[in-house]
Amino acid sequence: TGPGDWFGYGRVEAVRAALGVEPGSAEASAVGIAPAGADTRVDAVARAVRVALHGVPSATADVGPRTVTLGADTAYDLGRLVSRLCTALWCEWLEGAPDTPSADGLSVEVHVSGAHPG
Repeated sequence: TGPGDWFGYGRVEAVRAALGVEPGSAEASAVGIAPAGADTRVDAVARAVRVALHGVPSATADVGPRTVTLGADTAYDLGRLVSRLCTALWCEWLEGAPDTPSADGLSVEVHVSGAHPG
């Protein structure tokens, strides 16, 4: 075991580490850490979006009340971004369901659902 042993992480820490946001790192502070107490759904979605955007330089996100509109420079990066967002939402007890991408394949709306405990 040790700092590189992701088997020693909790469920959220392991997933965030797999997305490039190691526990206790500057990146973890930058994207935000879920509070031990009450939290809002909006804050949880925003935190998941920041984790998803980490490592995808061309990515953009517009966060709405029930959806997140994602954009990227290439269809490949958009696909990566959708996958990263759905994974990051899981860490917040939420789920993402993407619509069909735009005609140019560079943007998509992801519907957010789930019972965030906050």
